[in-house]
Amino acid sequence: MLITGSRKEDLIFSKSWFVMTTKKSNDDIILSIGELAKVSGVRQSTLKYYTEIGILPFSQDGERLIRRYKKDETLNRLDEIRELKDKNMTIKEIVEYFEK
Repeated sequence: MLITGSRKEDLIFSKSWFVMTTKKSNDDIILSIGELAKVSGVRQSTLKYYTEIGILPFSQDGERLIRRYKKDETLNRLDEIRELKDKNMTIKEIVEYFEK
């Protein structure tokens, strides 16, 4: 595979998925919502919903609303959400928990 351009590309393998991501620094891998869905096992519609209600942080890419997610930060947040759901917290309670 030939990669061109000014952005560094990094290959990440998760389960049987092949994901190409933009790597801005050694610790700061940025994922699109589709890539995040593949890496995390969470449906895109769920990720969009979590983003809309404010419990999943993202950054905006340019003037268009293209959501980009920091891999480590976002996967940690998804783990937290799963733990709270396992404790039978409602989405409303989870939103309130993260607003604190």
